Amino acid sequence: MFGRIRKEYRFWRRRKRLIQFYNGFIESGDLCFDIGANVGNYTKVLINSGASVVAVEPQEDCATYIENKIRSENLYIEKVAISNTREELELNICNHNEVSTLSTEFMTYYKRYSYLDWDSTVVVRCITLDDLILKYGMPRYCKIDVEGYEYKVLSGLNHAIPLISIEFTLPFRVMALDCLKLLCGLDDYVFNYYPYETFNYVMNDWVDYEVMSRELMSLDETVLVGEIFCKRISLDYRA
Repeated sequence: MFGRIRKEYRFWRRRKRLIQFYNGFIESGDLCFDIGANVGNYTKVLINSGASVVAVEPQEDCATYIENKIRSENLYIEKVAISNTREELELNICNHNEVSTLSTEFMTYYKRYSYLDWDSTVVVRCITLDDLILKYGMPRYCKIDVEGYEYKVLSGLNHAIPLISIEFTLPFRVMALDCLKLLCGLDDYVFNYYPYETFNYVMNDWVDYEVMSRELMSLDETVLVGEIFCKRISLDYRA
């Protein structure tokens, strides 16, 4: 409980910058997907920006927390995980619930940090992004934050979403680039990024895959985590 309160306080200190950032491209009535919603911090900001939000969170306690914290007719909660097929998988539960993951590779790598402990698993139902689009419609924006499982999430997508953000970590940046390749197979995308919770694009212009690849591979340990934004150039989309 106290860990969650500390986490939300840290996020609250950055919340104003996030609101300003989202207000740059979210308008009232937009549909957004929050894949890996955790305790709903981003979901709440998106709703306050006027969006309708599908919050996807397979951890029962986190999903219930969102349900109790955000009471809005524009909130839809899916207590499932997103993968590339419909199936049941084991979710690795961490003592810091924001890094619970379906990725055994991610868990194995980060077990080197003593403060992280994946001490249990739970079987969760998985659907695909295509399933979510079929049920709710095409979102304007889809946030994906699933702790090293992003490639599997995007492998279940066959529709070009206008704007997608993908969390990346430095040790798994090659996997992040593989995600961008998947999107380029759906449509022409351009890219930008920001380091963890700065909510301020690093690059002055949106760039193609090759430039983004060089940028990401040149990063050092001053940028351990960040968000890559992927925008369809065939659509005149505010971002």
